[in-house]
Amino acid sequence: MFSILQGIDWKLVVIIPSQNIRYVEKMICNGNIEVKYYNSIYFCSKINAIKHIAYRYNLAIPGDINVVCVALYCAMQMGYPRIFLHGVDSDTYKQISVNKENEMVLTDDHFYGTDCRNLTKEGYYNPGELYKQLECEVKRFKTYAEISGYAKYLGMSVINASPSSMVDAFDRP
Repeated sequence: MFSILQGIDWKLVVIIPSQNIRYVEKMICNGNIEVKYYNSIYFCSKINAIKHIAYRYNLAIPGDINVVCVALYCAMQMGYPRIFLHGVDSDTYKQISVNKENEMVLTDDHFYGTDCRNLTKEGYYNPGELYKQLECEVKRFKTYAEISGYAKYLGMSVINASPSSMVDAFDRP
C-alpha cells in the first residue's frame, strides 16, 4: 500500500488513529500527502461539556466502532457545517440469526450480492454469545447519538439521507 501512495501526484489527506502516526509518517515520503490523525481514546463522562471539550481538542473521540463514526468525527473536526449520510442503514442486526446448533449466522446483503457467514465457525463468537454482537450494535447507536450531540454543540448538522436507515440520531431531509 505504501508503495502505491508514493506515486500519488495530487493532494491527498490521510487520516489515521494517533497510535499509528509515527509509523505512517516514516513510510510515506510524498509531499502531496498530508497525514492527519484522530485520537482514538474513548472518553466516558456524563458531563457533556467536558466530553465536548475533549472531542474539540482531539483528546478523545465519541467512538470508533465503525468507519462511519470516525468519518463523521473527522468531518466535524475539519469544520464541515453540514454532513449528509447516504447508504448508512446500520441494520446488520436484522440479518443475524441463530441456527439449530446455536451458531450465529449473518446473511450479509449488499448491492453486489448476498453472503451467508457462520460467525461462530469463523471464530468470532462461541455458542451463546449473541449478546456480544448485540452489545456492539447498541454501542454503535450510542455513538451515533453522542456524535449528534457533539454536532449540535459545534453548531453543525448531520443529515441522514438514507431512506431505509435505522439511525435515528440525525435529522432527516
